[in-house]
Amino acid sequence: MGVIANYQLLGDRELGQLLEISNRENYLKFVEELQERDDFILLDIGKMWDALHFIFCGIGAGTPIEGYPLSEAVVGQYVICEDYFVYYTDRERVRKIVRALENVDYKKIICNIDVDSCKERGVYPNIWNKSKEEIITDLMEVFENMKKFYREAYENRKNILISIY
Repeated sequence: MGVIANYQLLGDRELGQLLEISNRENYLKFVEELQERDDFILLDIGKMWDALHFIFCGIGAGTPIEGYPLSEAVVGQYVICEDYFVYYTDRERVRKIVRALENVDYKKIICNIDVDSCKERGVYPNIWNKSKEEIITDLMEVFENMKKFYREAYENRKNILISIY
C-alpha cells in the first residue's frame, strides 16, 4: 500500500485533546478515530507528499524547512509524534501557508519537474517511470486539492492535523 498523507481540519478542542496524549500508540488511535468521523474534513493526497515537498523545496519531506510555508503545507509546523509522523499546523500559521500556496507559480514548477532528478534522489513515491505528462497531471490535481483544503481551513479558522504513515 505505501506511506500516505492525510490532512484533517481540526478545531481547537480536538487539538487540545490531541496535545494531552502522552502515549504514542494513542496518537494513532486518536488520529484514526478522527479520520473515521463523518463530521471531519479530510484531504488524502496519497503517496505524493514527498514529491510535492521536493518540487517546492528542493529536498525531501524528511528534512522539513522550519518557517517555510510551502514546506509546512506538506509536513506541518509542529511535531506531535515523530515516530508516526503526526504533525499539526495551528490556525494562525494557516494564513501564511494559504498565501504561499496561492502565490507560487505551481504550474510552472510542476511542468518543469526534473523526473530524472527525482528518480536519482529516490523521491517517494516511485512513480518516475510513468510518463512525464501523467506525473504532471497527478501533481497538479494534488496541489489544487491541497490549496482548496488550506483555503477552507483558513476560512473556517481551523488547525490542520497531518499524518503520514
